Amino acid sequence: MSTSTNLVSGLSSGFDWRSMVDQLIAIDRQRVTIIENDKTRYENQLSEWQSFNTKLLSLKTAAEALTDPEDFAACQSSLSADGDSAAEDLVSVSVSDSAAPGFYSMTVEETAAAQRMLSTSFQSSTEELGLSGDIEINSVTVTLVESDSLATLREKINNAGADVTASVVSYETDDHRLSLTSAETGAEGISLDGASDILTTLGFTEISAGRDASLVIDSVTITRSSNIIEGVIEGVTIDLLKADLATEITLTVERDINAVSGKINNFVSAYNAVSSYINGQQDFDSETGETGGVLFGDGTLASVKSDLVNTVLDQVDGVDAGFSLLNFVGVTLDETGMLTVDEEVLDEYLQDNFNDIVGLFAAQGTTEGENLEFVHAGSSVEPGTYAISIDQAASQGTATGTVDLTGGLGADATLIVAVSGYRAVVDLDAGMVIDDIVSAVNTELEAAQAEIRVGSEFLYAGSGELTPLTAETTWDQVYVGGTAANLENGDTISFSGTDHQGGAVSGSYEITDVSTDTVQGLLSAVEAAYGGDATASIDSEGRIVIEDNEEGRSKLTLSFDTSGAGGLTFGDIDVSSDGSDGSRAGRTALAVSASDDGSGNLILTNDNYGSSAAFTIEQFGAGSLGLVDGEYAGEDVSGTINGEEATGSGQVLTGASDADMTAGLSIKYTGDAPLETAGTVTFIEGVAEKFSRSLSAITDPVDGYVTFKRQSLTSTIDSYDDRIERINELLEKKAQRMIDRFVAMELALSKIQTQSDWLAGQISAAYSGWEFNR
Repeated sequence: MSTSTNLVSGLSSGFDWRSMVDQLIAIDRQRVTIIENDKTRYENQLSEWQSFNTKLLSLKTAAEALTDPEDFAACQSSLSADGDSAAEDLVSVSVSDSAAPGFYSMTVEETAAAQRMLSTSFQSSTEELGLSGDIEINSVTVTLVESDSLATLREKINNAGADVTASVVSYETDDHRLSLTSAETGAEGISLDGASDILTTLGFTEISAGRDASLVIDSVTITRSSNIIEGVIEGVTIDLLKADLATEITLTVERDINAVSGKINNFVSAYNAVSSYINGQQDFDSETGETGGVLFGDGTLASVKSDLVNTVLDQVDGVDAGFSLLNFVGVTLDETGMLTVDEEVLDEYLQDNFNDIVGLFAAQGTTEGENLEFVHAGSSVEPGTYAISIDQAASQGTATGTVDLTGGLGADATLIVAVSGYRAVVDLDAGMVIDDIVSAVNTELEAAQAEIRVGSEFLYAGSGELTPLTAETTWDQVYVGGTAANLENGDTISFSGTDHQGGAVSGSYEITDVSTDTVQGLLSAVEAAYGGDATASIDSEGRIVIEDNEEGRSKLTLSFDTSGAGGLTFGDIDVSSDGSDGSRAGRTALAVSASDDGSGNLILTNDNYGSSAAFTIEQFGAGSLGLVDGEYAGEDVSGTINGEEATGSGQVLTGASDADMTAGLSIKYTGDAPLETAGTVTFIEGVAEKFSRSLSAITDPVDGYVTFKRQSLTSTIDSYDDRIERINELLEKKAQRMIDRFVAMELALSKIQTQSDWLAGQISAAYSGWEFNR
């Protein structure tokens, strides 16, 4: 509304009509106040539903911590000793959920130690040693140049990735020695090889021998190179701290009842938080008529309460009848809807009937049928028993040779086996018999490999493309193919890449003096940037090589920016498709095995089943293995579950997504032949699983009760906003119309008053003239 109208309000009429308009509009605006109050009430309800949803999700999380039988597998250990030493001073033990309860007797005979070696004495740690050549430390080559000192040799060894830590020990001002300590404990220790004159000059002697650990477990002696003993007792890791032949240690592994009880109590607490909230909202004081909360009388809240109470009281089918209800094990529902736990009763059952407690809470599946295993049940699978029919058993991809190799391979051959792009290359020699061939192939297939990436550019030392580049080539002699790199003092080579895990790596190297600095300086800078996790080198053909120091599938990469280094380039540093340049992709063991068919023929078999478990083979050389190059894959299992369509993946058969009863129900069939009546699978829906499913339906972000309620409240609030906005607009227009009319009235009155004043003036003048003339 225009405020300028206040200037004429009552100016001519003497009537304060603007105040009257404001009062009239204020009366009409009470409708807005009523709507705003309703809106506030719905906003408060929405806020409460959001808070309630958080409590429901907390209950869902607590329930889901008890839905898997593995959730009950918590174990704990304790140690006792018979002897002079405390058990905790001799060993440290940790147990995983896969451990099995039991008692074990142990004696620590020896702890593992790392070998340490010390060089002969040198007068200075920084003066040049005058040594040139290669030495091998644990089969890793370290190249020395005449300008190396003890200090620079220490850095080269530490950057070489030889599993050795080098340090300079200065006993006196003129007594400096190089110390080597094995990074690994064990009797194998440090191996030294290479140029004998260098090793003689360095004069390494052993000052502390490496040794293996020795532990007696239940009268069986276990020897390991490390003090960490794993894989002997399932799920138990033993860390040896000190040896004591006179002390016998007893290790007790038992179920962690407190951990399981804690999860059940967490579930009860989360349930009671939800139940208490509902009770508070639904409370009603009959004397005062006061209601408990803004959700009092809400039908959706009542439905949620009903669902949760019914779930508590619902019996679990398929388990021992004496453990089919929560109240049978000390978890009872009182008259207020709250759960209480009788800790004594629950703990007794956890001690004596542990599996029954698991069955009461967790979702489980049992099978009848020699070759059937339960895998999983989707959220829509109802508890019950389902019949399994197998139309086709799963098979493995298999390649069978047709040449009898009992008498030996006729000529050299190379076999390449690839799985998902990862290759194993096996070189076989003429005369190898079938057992040797099987052993050689399996050794290569079972071996994990570190990734090696090779540059595409060939570099040379000097012109003519005669002498490949080496780590000792000075920068003024570097040629890219037949073209000089023309490097100068101060040129900078930058590089970047990723390590084994994909972490970013970057660095740079500056050439100080092209006539004395060597390529080794760049290689050392690259290795330092990788923190010793990769080795940089130059191969026999003058190409740069970066090798991962960790086996397995790798994210190792490296690239150079040589824009500030003359015409230098290393090309693309990658893994070639055939590995002919010496590169290879890092890999774990390949899931393929070689065997003898019993008649001297070589068989390659995928360890896994199904169409996706494929491998390819290629062969080179004159020797024949009788195999056919190509891809070999198995077949997936096929069949039905309870007569409904199911899909197969390897040996696992899963109810189709559109099946009525069995969608998401998965079983594993390990048989090798079709079987119309293969057996049955029974799905048991424990209390925790029931809660998880019920709460999923309640809190589902798309179709859940709470979601629907919140959407409905939000829609109502939005509609109130729209109504308030429309009414305000109408009142604004109404007020303006009234003001416009009063303004028009004031203007008309003002005009009349002006005319009246003029007429009065005219009459007065005329009267004065008449009086004068008379």
